[in-house]
Amino acid sequence: MSPVSRDEINTPQTMTQQQKLRLRNASFRVQRVFPPCIAKLLQREFLSWEEFGYYLGSGSIVKGAVDEIMSMPIPDISPPAPAPAPSHLKSAVGYE
Repeated sequence: MSPVSRDEINTPQTMTQQQKLRLRNASFRVQRVFPPCIAKLLQREFLSWEEFGYYLGSGSIVKGAVDEIMSMPIPDISPPAPAPAPSHLKSAVGYE
């Protein structure tokens, strides 16, 4: 019986540019959706998967995580609208 190489069992598949871009987008989006420590961990995982993941075989867990993150709404972190000037300042110069 001859030894079987790993490449014959699980042939490496290259990723398309669209798949790589989706991983990169998820790695940036995760920063807006999760707390910093978790976001950093997921970001590193996605970026390393983009670069080396196709050598590791099936990425169904990573692909599932990317799908979930891409479907999450990004929280609105815009600053609140400025409060109107108090009535006693309306007659001051510059507050007309």
